[in-house]
Amino acid sequence: MHRSSRVTTARVWAARPLGGIVVLLAVAACATTQTRALTEGDQTLLVQTVSDSGADAALVGDLGVNDRGCLGLVGADGTVTTAIWPQGFDLVSEGRVRTARGTVLEIGASISGGGGRTHFEAAYPALADLCLPDGIDPDDEAAEVIVLASVDP
Repeated sequence: MHRSSRVTTARVWAARPLGGIVVLLAVAACATTQTRALTEGDQTLLVQTVSDSGADAALVGDLGVNDRGCLGLVGADGTVTTAIWPQGFDLVSEGRVRTARGTVLEIGASISGGGGRTHFEAAYPALADLCLPDGIDPDDEAAEVIVLASVDP
């Protein structure tokens, strides 16, 4: 079994007016999200290394894999949007993911959960290079990633 792990930190930038001047501030480590990439064969699962309860919008789809080998959710149009899975998820083997509760999911499994969507390149540039599907412009609004806070298989 081959596994590689990569930890990436996303930095959030905020603009603040200061006497007519806009100042950009890098938000300290307390506002960063750390994620690792687990690889098995040709597939990659992105997993949070710190629990991030952030957004909690309802998300549904089937477990799928994109043309770069990254796992995510299949949308109504059949395209796979890469997901960053909650802390405790693991890539057991190609096409099989174990949840934090020990349930093993296979490609095609129905998934519902809570989380949100964000621009992939802006929030996770190193992971976007790894998982953004071929033919998608990283600067395009459609170049997004799902960040799951909870999953109910």
